[in-house]
Amino acid sequence: LVRHGETEENKNKVYYGKLDAGLNENGKIQSVKLGGLLKDINFNSIYISERKRTKETVELALGKDNLNIHID
Repeated sequence: LVRHGETEENKNKVYYGKLDAGLNENGKIQSVKLGGLLKDINFNSIYISERKRTKETVELALGKDNLNIHID
């Protein structure tokens, strides 16, 4: 289980619920680092929410190709 990278709202300690915020620069760096930690794992499926920040996180961490992503 992985949480999405940081957004500006996270950084500012703002609760934003369903707001579709994207990652900030730190969140992008976190996602790339996450990819390094997960690089040796072959995922059968990946489940994410419909929020932009979750898609950005998985794409930066694991790439955009050949991923079996399920939006839930």
